[in-house]
Amino acid sequence: QLKNDEFFWEISDYAWSPDSRWVCYTKVAYNRNSVVWLYSLDQRKAFDITGDFYDNLNPCFDAGGGYLYFLSSRNFDVHMDFYEDNHILSAPYQVMAVGLRAGEKPPFLDGDETAKMDKADAAAPTPFRIDLEGIGARIWPLPVDPGNYLCLKASRGKVAWLSMPAFTEDDYDYIFRPGPESKYTLHIFDMADRKEVALEETLRDYRLSANGEQVILQKEKAFHVASLESLFKSRKPGDKLNLDTLTYTVEPRQEWAQIFTETWRWYRDFFYDPGMHGQDWKALGEQYRAC
Repeated sequence: QLKNDEFFWEISDYAWSPDSRWVCYTKVAYNRNSVVWLYSLDQRKAFDITGDFYDNLNPCFDAGGGYLYFLSSRNFDVHMDFYEDNHILSAPYQVMAVGLRAGEKPPFLDGDETAKMDKADAAAPTPFRIDLEGIGARIWPLPVDPGNYLCLKASRGKVAWLSMPAFTEDDYDYIFRPGPESKYTLHIFDMADRKEVALEETLRDYRLSANGEQVILQKEKAFHVASLESLFKSRKPGDKLNLDTLTYTVEPRQEWAQIFTETWRWYRDFFYDPGMHGQDWKALGEQYRAC
């Protein structure tokens, strides 16, 4: 999905809570800014936690359950264009942390003794909960410089994101999925160490494992694997995967059926006439699917 072509009803990024009872996501408001929402499966109710004053992206839960992270374009350090006398926001995005539990503060708040945290505390399991009352007042920027950020992902006690020197017009098409070039820098922030590191080599994309501990990185057409902790310590991309003997099986008929069903569903959900011009859309789907 293209960020610069979104409508207010579209949802392009989301993530599950550690207990799988909440979903965080962004939804575009009428002013074209994305709002961070939380949806409770138990209550079957959605709660907005940021409002639409800033544009927000990539909400993710810390696997430890204490925080929600997201990117927010709230840095208004304006530069002047010497030639055309324009105002330039060269580093709009900040990395934000939301305290999910009332009465707790992140460890990077200087001078707050209640916020001290060590590795054992960060790894200790805590029953997951979200205290919605006052949650808007528990949003803090991480102590890292603002920049041109995208693709934020969270692990246990660590949060990662990509950066580039500057956004171009084409780059807005890759807000939710990085483009084909290996031009992005991976940043990792450790909550316990209160420290940010950046990988020494640029890359094309990255993904975290389901438990958030392992990372696969793509550089051009090559893939590398490493633990998030080892990336944080070494700032190297990790071991390169040998894909020379990789094989896979394709079932064309199953793929065609999936393509048909997805197209049928798209028309069902987004056709301009809810009545489908009087057609029985389910019956039509079953008729042509049999072909």
